[in-house]
Amino acid sequence: MKKILSNLILLSSICLFLGDHTANAQKAFLEEFNGPDLDPSWLIFDNEGGTHVGFTDEGEYEVVDSQSKSDAGLGLKLSGSGDFTVDATIRLENIFDGRFDFKFRFLAPKFIELVFNQNDFIRVFSGERGSNTVQIPSFGYEEGSSMHIRFAWTESTGTMRIGVAKGEETMQLINTISG
Repeated sequence: MKKILSNLILLSSICLFLGDHTANAQKAFLEEFNGPDLDPSWLIFDNEGGTHVGFTDEGEYEVVDSQSKSDAGLGLKLSGSGDFTVDATIRLENIFDGRFDFKFRFLAPKFIELVFNQNDFIRVFSGERGSNTVQIPSFGYEEGSSMHIRFAWTESTGTMRIGVAKGEETMQLINTISG
């Protein structure tokens, strides 16, 4: 069984605007996964049933993937306009056996996803370009350690910056998609 232990997902200003606040602005969203219930804003993807173990320790929410083709995970749908940054911290266990993809997606105004798989491979896909925009064939992730992911959107330039970091390392910019 594959496990995703999300010890902190901080959606820091998914629509917390760094520039002008508009009528469409939305407040910052912070999820620390400290239970006992998920914030009702979360969408739960559990097509098989039973993939969400839930809160396991302080600050951890566990999703178990049975390696089927069904989705298992969490989603958040927010609206608004302006600049924002989304930060997530995850910890993955038992991922280097079998088929496994962890996907961190941004759906609008552009489809962009960061994918990490069991081969220690990271890629960033741009729906607008219809292809991968960056590939890192050997990221160096150590199972059970934390990985930090950041998407930062600048509305005025139509630019998404994507960063990643392992453990306590400094966030590294791995891709900028403009247009």
